[in-house]
Amino acid sequence: MLAYALSQSAHVHIVFCLADNVIKRMVALIEEGNPVKLWSDLEAMFAKNAVGSSMVTRKQFYLRTMKSGETVKVYYESLRAKQQDVNREKILVDDEELATVMLCNEIDAYPDVAERFYRNERNRDYMATRLNHISFDATEAMNKHGIVEGVKIDNTDMKAYDCVACIESRMKRMSYAKSPKRETHPLSKISLDICSVNAVALCGGTMFLLMVDEATRYKWAFVLKTKKDAAHHIQVQLSRLSKRFEGQFPVKVLHSDQGGEFLGMELRVWCESHVIEQHFTNAYSPEENAIVERANGAILQKIRTMLNATRLPDTLWGEAIQHVIDTDNVSPTEGLHG
Repeated sequence: MLAYALSQSAHVHIVFCLADNVIKRMVALIEEGNPVKLWSDLEAMFAKNAVGSSMVTRKQFYLRTMKSGETVKVYYESLRAKQQDVNREKILVDDEELATVMLCNEIDAYPDVAERFYRNERNRDYMATRLNHISFDATEAMNKHGIVEGVKIDNTDMKAYDCVACIESRMKRMSYAKSPKRETHPLSKISLDICSVNAVALCGGTMFLLMVDEATRYKWAFVLKTKKDAAHHIQVQLSRLSKRFEGQFPVKVLHSDQGGEFLGMELRVWCESHVIEQHFTNAYSPEENAIVERANGAILQKIRTMLNATRLPDTLWGEAIQHVIDTDNVSPTEGLHG
C-alpha cells in the first residue's frame, strides 16, 4: 500500500516536471515568434524522452521498498546506491528524503513493530487509568506477578512509559533559595500584606493589614473594612514611629506585593515625599514576601486557637488579633534565634 502511494507521488512529480519544462519551452518559442518551431521542439522532447528517462530513475528510487526479513543495513546500502544514480541524472535527492523513504518502508516491511507499539501503549494507558495512576514500582510488581488479568505488558516497555497525566499533576514550581541576607537595622525595611478573615469583626472589618519589621520581627496589625483603608493606616503608623524615635530609625523601604492598595497614587506620593522606597514582589510569588506571609498564617492559627479555647464567637477576632500581636512582640522569635 505504501509502495503504491509512493509510486503515485513519483508519477505526479514526473507529470509536473514535464509540464514545467514544456511550459518554459513554449514561452521561449512564443517570445521568439516561431510557432512552427514550437511544435517541432515539443515532438522532439517527447520522442527523445530525455526528461522522462531521468524521472523514471527517481521513480525507481521511490519503488525500492524494503523486503520482509531484509536487514536495515542492506536496505540502506541499496537505497543509497539508488540515490547516487538519481543524483548522477542531475536530479537531487537529499538525505532527508532518503531517511523519510527508509522510515516508511521499514514500518511497511515490519507491520508487527507498529502494531506491537500501539498495543503496548493502549495497555499501559489502560493499566494506569484503572489503577488510578499508582506508582510505577507498584504497577510493575502487579504486572510481574500477574495480579491484573487481561493486560499483557513487558516490564521493559513499562520502564520507557511516561504517563502525561501523572507528570502534569506532579509538577511543582521551582523552589526559592533561602536568602541568608536580612536587614539588621530596626525599621529600615518593613514588609506589608493584607489577609482576609472568614468572619466579620465587631467593627465590620473582614481583613487585616499586617506590618512586620524585618530586622526585629516586630508586628503591627490593623483591622480593615476595605483594602483602600490600608494606605491611611500605613501613613499614620510610619508617622508615629518617626515621631517616637525622633528619626533615629528611619523607614527606608516598604516591601509588599503588587496589590492595588500598595500601588495606589496616594501611598506612592506619600512615600516619595518622605524618601521611602517601595519594593514589590513579582506576580504570583508570595515566596518573595515570605516573612509577612508566614506571619499571616501563624497569626490566623493563633486567633482560631484562642477563640476555640475560650469559646468566644468569631466576631471577636478583631480583639483577638491585637492580643496575639502584643504577645508575639514580647515572645522569643525563632527567626532571630530567640
